[in-house]
Amino acid sequence: MSNGMQYVGEFLIERLTITSSKTGATENLTGTGQYQLDMYESIYNNAVTAKLTIVDDNNILSNLPILGQEIIDIKIKTAGLEELSITKQFVVYEISGRSEFTRGTEVFTLNLVSLEFLQGMRTVVSGSYTDTISNIVKSILTDSEILGYDPSKVFIDKTVGIRKFVFPNSHPDIVIERLATESIPEGNKGAPFFMFFESLDGVHFENLISMYKSNTVQEFHSGDAILLSGAGLSKLNDFDEEMKRIISMSVSSQNNMMANISEGMLGSKMIEYNIFTKSYETVTYNYFDDFDKYDRISDDISENNPVYVDTNIPGTQKRISDYSDASLHLHPTSSYNAMDAQSYSKNKEMLYNPNQIKSTFLDRQAKYAELDTTSEVVVRTNGHSAIRVGNPVIFNRQVIGRDHGDEDINSLYSGKFLIAKARHIFDIPNKKYETILSLIKDSSPTAH
Repeated sequence: MSNGMQYVGEFLIERLTITSSKTGATENLTGTGQYQLDMYESIYNNAVTAKLTIVDDNNILSNLPILGQEIIDIKIKTAGLEELSITKQFVVYEISGRSEFTRGTEVFTLNLVSLEFLQGMRTVVSGSYTDTISNIVKSILTDSEILGYDPSKVFIDKTVGIRKFVFPNSHPDIVIERLATESIPEGNKGAPFFMFFESLDGVHFENLISMYKSNTVQEFHSGDAILLSGAGLSKLNDFDEEMKRIISMSVSSQNNMMANISEGMLGSKMIEYNIFTKSYETVTYNYFDDFDKYDRISDDISENNPVYVDTNIPGTQKRISDYSDASLHLHPTSSYNAMDAQSYSKNKEMLYNPNQIKSTFLDRQAKYAELDTTSEVVVRTNGHSAIRVGNPVIFNRQVIGRDHGDEDINSLYSGKFLIAKARHIFDIPNKKYETILSLIKDSSPTAH
């Protein structure tokens, strides 16, 4: 990866243009005083956003003019990774922070969002759909009258079951988020962890377990990247090792018990009422009992352990996971013999699958609480253009201070993580690219 790289974090802006909504004229922004470009992506957000800060001595805001609906076209390459460029079109949706910088110059920030997200705010889904959920989602995402994503930039995991839905003038992001809550994948033991998000590569309707199983894109550690040369004492910079070394880190959350109780991570209950058969069924979730129900992030099952101790609370005969009433839910359905009783064929036959909330909701609720409140590490790294949210990485934190064993690696913050959020920071005057990554996992490498 060091081929052609003079220093880690080096990048090249191949294209940075703005197209006027008024005249259609395109202006090259690489000749202006750009100060910093930040791009944001998250597996919890169905839009990629960005901020471009410009120091202007040519009154571009008035001369172009920039009104807040222009197209920004970006292509950036990392030295040594020319085949993996960041290519993205954005829309200017706001101009902020306009102030005098020096005499005769001003600074302002263009707030940007992806084209398709803005299109989704303007359009609605209206009509009846009968198909697998994955096919329904694909048709909505690629429909030029709704979102209009390029099919080559749509990444979808297949779902099981033929469903029938009627959407009355609903915005596409709301529709797809609803469909994600009921989706059950082909394979992955039926893990109901579908996520709808946009990355710099495109739009995703993917299962969390599929993300876990994809190839790791980078290794990181908190050690020193300067290597000794042979037996001597001279030191050499190794570019590949320098890319692995983090600049800084922080632990943003660790085992918030109050949140994990209220959000249903430890225990929950759902009562499903069937309005067709006039019956009800109760299902529960228990963190310890259901811990191995679905695959977890580590490829080594010995490293997938609960983050809490499986023991009774002092003075009781119950564990922290045995209180299902801590998070209660009531859900109506209409089904008969495992078929949807609300929708019929022309011959009045029940042909479609009923909603799957009973099978998906409690597990999804627990999983997202688990990812949000147990083991999140935020690292600042030298950037390169292969990093995307939804990709797994390896991170090993060096032991700080005295350790009670012989290991150099902190076992609580080591192993495989998933990139949940990424901020790509391009310091344009200094030509330095860094990333701030939020790394998450759903297990502990060591048993407590």
